[in-house]
Amino acid sequence: MKEFKVGVLGAPNVGKTTLFNHLSGANEKVGNWPGTTVERKEAYIYHGDMKVTLVDVPGCYSLIPSSYDEKVASDFLYREKPDLVVVVANATNLYNTLYLAVEIIELGFKTIVVLNMFDKVKDKGIEIDIKKIEEKLGVRVIPAVGNKGIGVKEIRNEIIKALLDRNYKQKELNIPYVNPVSDAISEIEKIIVSKGYSDVFSLRGVAVKILEKDRHFISCYSPYLDVIGKVIDVAEKRLLNLSSDDVEVSIVRARYSFINQVLHESVKKVGTPRERIQKFVDDLLISRVWGLLIFLGVMFGVFNLIFIIGEPLANLIESLFSSLSAYISYLGETNGWNSLFVSFLTDGVISGVGSVLVFLPYIMVMFLFIGILEQSGFLARSAIMMDKIMSSFGLHGKSFVPMLLGFGCNVPAIIATRVLSSEKDRIITILVLPLITCPARLTVFVVFGAALFKNYQGLIIFIMYLLGIVLAGLAGIVFRKTIAKGEISVFVMELPDYHLPSLRLLLSEIWYRSFIFLKNAGTVIFSVVVFVWLMSSLPFGVEYASQDSLIGIIGRAMTPIFYFNGFGEHWQISVSLLTAILARETVISTLGTLYGVSEEGITNVIPHVFTPQMGLSFLIFMQVAMLCIATATVIKREIGLKWAIVGFFYTIILGWILSALVFQIGSLLF
Repeated sequence: MKEFKVGVLGAPNVGKTTLFNHLSGANEKVGNWPGTTVERKEAYIYHGDMKVTLVDVPGCYSLIPSSYDEKVASDFLYREKPDLVVVVANATNLYNTLYLAVEIIELGFKTIVVLNMFDKVKDKGIEIDIKKIEEKLGVRVIPAVGNKGIGVKEIRNEIIKALLDRNYKQKELNIPYVNPVSDAISEIEKIIVSKGYSDVFSLRGVAVKILEKDRHFISCYSPYLDVIGKVIDVAEKRLLNLSSDDVEVSIVRARYSFINQVLHESVKKVGTPRERIQKFVDDLLISRVWGLLIFLGVMFGVFNLIFIIGEPLANLIESLFSSLSAYISYLGETNGWNSLFVSFLTDGVISGVGSVLVFLPYIMVMFLFIGILEQSGFLARSAIMMDKIMSSFGLHGKSFVPMLLGFGCNVPAIIATRVLSSEKDRIITILVLPLITCPARLTVFVVFGAALFKNYQGLIIFIMYLLGIVLAGLAGIVFRKTIAKGEISVFVMELPDYHLPSLRLLLSEIWYRSFIFLKNAGTVIFSVVVFVWLMSSLPFGVEYASQDSLIGIIGRAMTPIFYFNGFGEHWQISVSLLTAILARETVISTLGTLYGVSEEGITNVIPHVFTPQMGLSFLIFMQVAMLCIATATVIKREIGLKWAIVGFFYTIILGWILSALVFQIGSLLF
């Protein structure tokens, strides 16, 4: 069987992965890139006696990497040298998204260019001459609509044709560079040929990459760098007499000039009323003042809707667990079951896990709305708006993307910081991410909001989320001026079109996030519940979950720590914070187990234990302190043990101080 490898590349937000999914059908395999944790998708096309492996490469704007993900893309091309490259570009933004295609064609790769989102072209008042673009680039250009599967058959057929036809037509791309650069390219070509050039890449393309100081090609021709260096120095000096550009900037400028010329001859734009409306809305959403007010208003509305929609479902689940607990107790009494076993089932498993699962509806509703905001294009514009604000807090605009993921879970958010090119930007972002509110905290906020702040629960949760964002910004300022001094690198992001959210994608995301939550409830939370129940029952003979039990002894030893925070007298609370290190959700299950609230519900017990001041103090500590061993572990893996220790202890100390201040001030006022 003949085997071929095809890379699918494109800039972020061009619909590359959606198109890849349509090309792959059901023949998809997911793994990691060698030596990385970046996801690698492979799919297969079979045709006669040939097998084509499609590889979905992380989105990138250029082959000169500015982030970890972009380096993966260039490494794939240089090391695996695919037989064909499919480059996906946004048909409505060709000026920015064709740059990658030009680089790849210039390197001599057999290439197919796909103009995706072609259905949006007419809406934007754009007319595109496909044949003219093909003529200028020298490669096959295919229009497509990836999310509808339009053009997929043509792309698949062209892939097979390009791989099987030895005489497949593709012109060499010769971009007109300024004379000093053009002369340097010719000189480097001669040097490489004289040393015995034998590679699949275009000789001219390699020479250009060496001039761009591409690390891969510099390392490949390191024995000749002295000679090549002299050629580059001459080019630099000649350029200085013409302009202020260096060689690298001159090359980039020439490519964009070439793209501009191609589009000038092949693209006509007339504009539409819809475009003018979209521009007005864009200007509003990315405005520093109006954009921020709209963003805060939308998020405030979302948090209130979470309660309005989620509460009836949560009450239903709570009733089911309460009935189940009562039924188990009834069976135990009528059948003479061991009282310790009945206690394990009702006070341990049902009270613990049930008190967490009851908040699954709230989490599902939250991800529903976040998915709607993301797919519609609202969050992308919020990222642009936040860049203006975040830069004043010492944070990179791209940090907004990991921070947004942090609302889902801090662990993948920390991994997502690989999109940041600067190591200092990455360290600062990772250190502030634990301050962002995740769903594990949301479960605690929902319980205490319903129990202590019934009429203001949406406002309380909104304040907690806002507190996390503000503290992250302030921490960013401190870190930028102390442990990670340096300039903030430039933020570049393409605004996607507005879209109606896809119901299929929304349901898929809700299911995935809910599955993770349920998996935690079935593993970590269940384990903690069993441990707490066992420690509450030992030594045998003591009253269950009393201060004389083992768990009571541990809790009483911890109470002095939280004296100034208002909840030092309640050892059960100290124990719940200790178990939260394994998973924050266990705070509720631990309290449920220790207070034995299988029937009346934790929300009915909390008002008898907490005053509003105590409750607010407790929530602030939970919001700020990084009580999550998984987060600390991934920080250690990404940037080292030193930063994991810094992140763990600065958040706990900050959380303790803020919590104590709130309680002490609240006690004086009320």
